[in-house]
Amino acid sequence: MKALLITTQNLENYNLEGGNSWKFKGGDQYIVSFKTEELIYEEDAYGKGLHSYYEAPEVSEASIIAVINQIGNAGSGGYQSYVRHVEEVSVDHVTEDEITYKDEPEALELFSAKRLTWKELQEKICTIT
Repeated sequence: MKALLITTQNLENYNLEGGNSWKFKGGDQYIVSFKTEELIYEEDAYGKGLHSYYEAPEVSEASIIAVINQIGNAGSGGYQSYVRHVEEVSVDHVTEDEITYKDEPEALELFSAKRLTWKELQEKICTIT
């Protein structure tokens, strides 16, 4: 299993009469885990049978980002969210905010990363479309 830590940026449009007056309004963090499979790469298919291995993920980073961007833009026209940063992490990664607020339960609940698998993320997008 592998995971991506994805940080989003929220924006809110203060001009609700059709104009643009966007302001930054925080963001969210997601840790999306996905399966990988070790596959064989044949280096010399007609020779001595030399081969090595590579990891093949069940989903691409671009697909995960696209789904999170779609979720972030599914709300009203006055609010949007987009992916700002992506980083590969371990499945049990602890974010800086989670370390900072570990002794403050209410803050920890607000600032904890949303943890889900790729399959759960897919299901989430199905419920908003």
